[in-house]
Amino acid sequence: MRGPVRGPVRGRRTPPPHWRVVVLVLLAGLVAGLLTPTLLAARGSVARADPGPPGPVVVVGAAGLRWDDVSPARTPALWRLADRGSVGTLTVRAARARTCPPDGWLTLGGGNRARGPEAGPRCAPVPASVVGEGRIRSWPAIVAANRRLEFGSTLGALGTVVRAAGDCVTTVGPGAALTGADSRGRVPGHLPRASAAHLLSPGSSTTLRPCPLTIIAADDLAVRGRTAAAWRGIDAAVAAGTAVAGPHGTVLVAGVSEVGAERPRLHVAVAAGPRFSGGELRSASTRRAPYVQLIDVAPTVLALLGLEPPPSVVGQRWQPTPGPRAQSLPAHVARLVDLDRAAQEQRRLVPPFFALLVGAQAVLYLLAFTALRRLERGRHRDRVLGAARVAALAFAAAPVATYLAQLVPWWRHAHPLPVLLAAVAVADAAVLTVALAGPWRQRLLGPVGAVAGLTFAVLSLDVLTGARLQMSSLAGYSPLVAGRFAGFGNVSYAVFATGALLLTAALAAGRSRRIALLTVATVGTVAVVLDGSPTWGSDFGGVIALVPAFTVLGLLLTGARLSWRRLAAATAAGVLVVTAFALADYARPPDARTHVGRFVGQLLHGGAATIVRRKAESNLHLLTTSVLTLLVPVAVAFLGAVLRWPTSGLRRAFAHEPALRAGLLSVLVLGVVGFLVNDSGVAVPALAMSVAIPSAIAVSLSARDRPWPHRPRPATPAACAVHPTKGVRGRSGC
Repeated sequence: MRGPVRGPVRGRRTPPPHWRVVVLVLLAGLVAGLLTPTLLAARGSVARADPGPPGPVVVVGAAGLRWDDVSPARTPALWRLADRGSVGTLTVRAARARTCPPDGWLTLGGGNRARGPEAGPRCAPVPASVVGEGRIRSWPAIVAANRRLEFGSTLGALGTVVRAAGDCVTTVGPGAALTGADSRGRVPGHLPRASAAHLLSPGSSTTLRPCPLTIIAADDLAVRGRTAAAWRGIDAAVAAGTAVAGPHGTVLVAGVSEVGAERPRLHVAVAAGPRFSGGELRSASTRRAPYVQLIDVAPTVLALLGLEPPPSVVGQRWQPTPGPRAQSLPAHVARLVDLDRAAQEQRRLVPPFFALLVGAQAVLYLLAFTALRRLERGRHRDRVLGAARVAALAFAAAPVATYLAQLVPWWRHAHPLPVLLAAVAVADAAVLTVALAGPWRQRLLGPVGAVAGLTFAVLSLDVLTGARLQMSSLAGYSPLVAGRFAGFGNVSYAVFATGALLLTAALAAGRSRRIALLTVATVGTVAVVLDGSPTWGSDFGGVIALVPAFTVLGLLLTGARLSWRRLAAATAAGVLVVTAFALADYARPPDARTHVGRFVGQLLHGGAATIVRRKAESNLHLLTTSVLTLLVPVAVAFLGAVLRWPTSGLRRAFAHEPALRAGLLSVLVLGVVGFLVNDSGVAVPALAMSVAIPSAIAVSLSARDRPWPHRPRPATPAACAVHPTKGVRGRSGC
């Protein structure tokens, strides 16, 4: 007799271990989320000076002041102050895309984005009549207008907290009055700029009432334009502020806004005092030196005075980086000017870049559909199909090429656009060379997997080293928009995650279930850790989309059936993983937290609902205004048309490599969930498709001439008779 059968019965399909995918990815993400911030707590630490007794703080705000205005001859007092203090570049983004002087002064005083009265095509200075009888005129109307915004800003927060502590605030000039007013618009101790000139002059015999906080408005550039008289007025205000602060005080200089019809720019940020004696400025809101924000000034002042900011203040205090500056002040100022120019060129070129991306992708879809449908025979058929395949791979490599182009300082040239295009083309050609020349080129998914692998590797290395390739890049983030300064933005996240999914599909193609499952768990864990770790990606919504995308990929690769219940469970797993990251971030000191940890604090103490509403409104606004929205229906229509054609190359590719279908479906899950949970969510499906669809086209063109894979017919049971003309006859079931 035969012994018991061990192992699966031959011919019977064993149930796929679909539950293991969810468990592996979930547990790996949870462990990484809890341990990564602890293990890497020392990375990126900031020097923290001993607070000591609080000294007087002087804030000098100069609308329109940029680093290309600062020089030893033009602004000697400001140059000396910057030489002994810490310097940075300031993002002045307020509640509008362009920050005018009233917007900037109100934002500085609220520690949150705000706006002043409606502005025309030119930014006008704050009128001298803004103050009347010790209070701000039209304050109730300004407060009501800001209450309708979804920022949760409390105007006058800085002045209210300082006065509630029993201290006084001296404001000099109409702009300073907007900053130093309390929540009711009252400005006791206000001095007009003209009458305060002799009181604040260093050699004055008249003593000014000593207040812990003095705010001086030097809006000379807004009034006089970029003239020598305006620069002298700003420098005189800096000299006066330095004299008022004395040897134990702190002086903060900030270019608070734009002036005239100027476009958004990066501005001057200087801090000098006992706690700022060198290095570059940074804050927890940017996590990147030398960038700081205007909303960071109010919490900086309150920290210097030993006071706690109210919940409405969302900025984070300025901090100096450890040690002295690596360069001399002239070289450092030149670098800050260079950062401003890079941001300017990116702002100018991004809209046409995305418009070109959408148009070029649409042309690619049309040409690919024509090539797949009509090029059945002909002398040049193979050559045309080969060229189309290379073109499709080039399109798939274009997003990562835009990041690699940042290795070349293209913005420094007189004509930056040709240099940028050349850099992108060279980077794209390098990626194509690796994809088409390696040993993987013989496999159907080999070249596509190589492009996806390089995309994943480049962005992984970039985020591990400070995300330098994403700042001011075509597919990165802008310091002028001030949505993000570190980690993964929505656009780079979509490219990174799509590369990870397609790489996993290519590596798992043709492997056993166990190897495929191990591949999904390994690459998925690395991607989730890099994207969600507060130290690196700090991407809240990205993790929620990544976990279900990798789970779906694992289910399909192991032969499991998808269902709504499993998709819901995978999404819930993503929520649990990102919750672990958020709680681990919240457990860190407040100055070390990212926006993910601060969101947990807002959930616990109030303010989270405002953020959720604002992100939802931003998502809907971009859905109806962004050119990227056009790419999604075009890509979906193309896939639908190709799949409806029975003999299409895509169907052949699915038959040869089922892993391609699994990879594309996981990218679809990534795009849908990513769209729902991100504030600029339309960028996630659009950029994911800009990588995935050209990759699918390249594989389809490669599979076009391959025969359909042979599927063995089932054997005829012995009890069934075979009729020569009527086929199988016999008992029921034959």
